[in-house]
Order: sequence, then structure tokens, then C-alpha cells
Amino acid sequence: MSTNRSVRKGKSNRVRGVRGTIYFSGNVQKLGFRAMVEEVANTLHLDGYVENQKDRRVKVVAEGPKGAIKQFVEIMRNADDLIQVEKVTCRFSTATGEFTQFDVICEDPAKEMFQGFATAAKYLSIVRDEVKVVGNKVDSVGNKVASMHEGMNERFTDLDGKYHIIGEGLVEMNKNNAKTNENIKELIEGNAKTNENIKELIEGNAKTNENIKNLTETMMKIVEDYIAEKRKRQDRIEGQT
Repeated sequence: MSTNRSVRKGKSNRVRGVRGTIYFSGNVQKLGFRAMVEEVANTLHLDGYVENQKDRRVKVVAEGPKGAIKQFVEIMRNADDLIQVEKVTCRFSTATGEFTQFDVICEDPAKEMFQGFATAAKYLSIVRDEVKVVGNKVDSVGNKVASMHEGMNERFTDLDGKYHIIGEGLVEMNKNNAKTNENIKELIEGNAKTNENIKELIEGNAKTNENIKNLTETMMKIVEDYIAEKRKRQDRIEGQT
């Protein structure tokens, strides 16, 4: 679950073991690494949070059985083709049981949205290149593989349309934000607007943030669909060759 600068705390119902404070160094930011951390942590039933650091590292605080935390570290060392983990440090301490789930801490919702969109574009580019390579290798297999390839292209076209819709939504949100900033500037310069107008501007910003949150969730779902589709495609092709 993604959150802003807060972590949901409370008394955990899970059996606690130890707390692991882990730092990942390398090419680990702006590539969907935190989302993978959250997925693996939830699979291993760990509680805590993951957060980007200003020095380009990623920090993870996880509570659970020591063996599960060690397994988590080993899995994340080789998380993905784009992600390059160069160094991992892990310090164990006593678990507090203060976390009720595993959270992704986000800095700025708008910035997170744009970074997520860029990450999805990188993965889409890689998937497309791999599809071209696979297509060249399986030309001799026959009509069955050719039909499957055509179906994959249709799905990619559909995904392109979804990204186009998201892009239009971002443009519209930028226009709305620009208009909101202009209204605020007029309020400061003229000092003639009433408290009611200020209230309306605040409500408009709240709605914009909600839209950003919804688009973030949509984008992450599409990225997950890409990764899942990539894995399914690879399994089908390996079964044919």
C-alpha cells in the first residue's frame, strides 16, 4: 500500500521475530523497485515500510522472522533486469511490533506519478524489443506461433491506447494546476479575493490530489499487467520452442 510521509502503525497480530533495517545501493530508484519490495515483503508476511533516500539509496524497515528477512534480501538482490543492486547492508535489532502492514512511503504524489509513468514506458520499450527478437526466432514454427504473435500485438495496441488516455489526463491536470496557481497569484497581488474563494481553491487542490492518486493506482495496475503479460508470453514461447 502506498502512503505519503507516514506509516500505518498499531499492534500487529502477526508473530514477530526481529527488525531488519536494510539499505539497497545502486540503480534502485525510479524503476519500480519499491513496488517490488512491497510485493515480496507481503508475500513473506513482513511488516514495515520502504522509502527512497536523498543519497539515491532505498531504505527498508521490515519486521518478521529472521529467516524471512534474509530470504527477502536475497530475492531483492536480483530484482529485475533494469534494476542493478550493487550493495546491500542489513542490521538486525529487536522487533517492536508497531507496524500493521507493509507500506510504500511516497514524497510528492505528482512527482511519484510522473516517475511511475516513465518507469512503465521503460518496461514497455524493453518488452517491445524482446517481442521483436522472439518474433524473428519463431517465424519457422508455423501458423500457431504467428497467430499468437498477432494477438500479443493487439494487446500492446490496447495498452498504448490506455497510456494515451493517461497522458491526456496528465495534460489536463497540468492545465488545472496552472490555472489554480494563476488564481493564487491573483489573490496575493490584488488582495481582493474573499475567504470563500480561498476555500474553493483549496477544495480544487484536494480534488486534483485525489485524481493524481487514482491515476497512480491505475498506472501501477497497468505496469503489473505488463510484467504479468511478459512472464506469460515467455512461458508460452518456451513451451513452443
